[in-house]
Parts: sequence; structure tokens; C-alpha cells
Amino acid sequence: MRQTWSPQLALVIATGVILLSWPCMAAPTVSITTPTPAPTFTATTSPITLGGTASDTIGVTQVTWSNSQGGSGTASGTTSWSASGIALQAGTNVLTVTARDGAGNTASATLTVTYTPPSGLRRHHQRRRLRQRFHGHSRQQSQLGRRAVWLGAELQRHLELRDDRPHDQSAQLDRLRLGL
Repeated sequence: MRQTWSPQLALVIATGVILLSWPCMAAPTVSITTPTPAPTFTATTSPITLGGTASDTIGVTQVTWSNSQGGSGTASGTTSWSASGIALQAGTNVLTVTARDGAGNTASATLTVTYTPPSGLRRHHQRRRLRQRFHGHSRQQSQLGRRAVWLGAELQRHLELRDDRPHDQSAQLDRLRLGL
């Protein structure tokens, strides 16, 4: 004989034994302890490693992480967990760690990391951006240079066709320099 009074509580009576059972309603707890237990952190190196603890009455089954700037993964371990190789982007990165228990309940902890790349790395990125900008200009300049060579060759042909007498190269170059 089975009677159910609510979805959270079931009463089973069988041969004088009463069994009460209900699903886990409590969320797990999770905390970040590495690189700091504080809610904010300033980093000058990337990637970083997060570490911490998680607990639950029925057991933690998984700990995952995500970065607001991109990237996510699964931590190794459950009650004592760590996640390494988390790449940071320059600026603010909100790292969220989520613990899940056997009933599907979740809890999260966050760490806001402000990442400032080393000055040499910033200079490298600035030089790279400048090279990309100048690369576009040099491409335009090389197109102009090819056009100038073509125009010079056309002028030389025109001058040769106009004159019946033979020309040596130095005379032709003189004429091109003078704009004739």
C-alpha cells in the first residue's frame, strides 16, 4: 500500500516498516580559494589556475568553470577541485565556477580577474596592429609603384616610336628623368 501526500514526501507502509523519502532540495556549496578567496584578483600572467572546494549532502558530481571573455571547461576533482590553463583576455574576466550534485542542483561562485598583460606583450600587440595597418598602406604603395613603372615603360615606347633614330639607354633614362 502506497500513499503520497506531496511530491517531496512519500510514505511507504509495508509489513510494519515505514520508509520516508524525499528528493534532495539543498544546493551544493562551492568556493574558490586559489589564487585568492577574495572576490577580485589582479593578474599579470595568463593562463591561470583556479582551485577550491565543493560539498553537498548527497555528493558533488561535477565542477565546471566558464570565463565571461570566452572559454569553459570541467575542473578535476569534486570536493577539492582545480582547473588549470584558464586563458585570460586583457581587461575584466569574470570566472564562474559551478558545482552540481546528484539531484541536479547547482551552486556557483565567481572571481573577477582584471588581467593586465606585461608591458612587453602590450608593445608586441601594438607593433603588430601597426604592422597590419602599414601592410595595407604598403600594398597600396606597391600598386602605385607598379603603375609608375608601367607608365614609364609606356612613355619610353612612345618616345622610341616618335623618333626614327636609335636610342641608347642613357639617353632614354635622361628623357624619363626630365619627363620628356
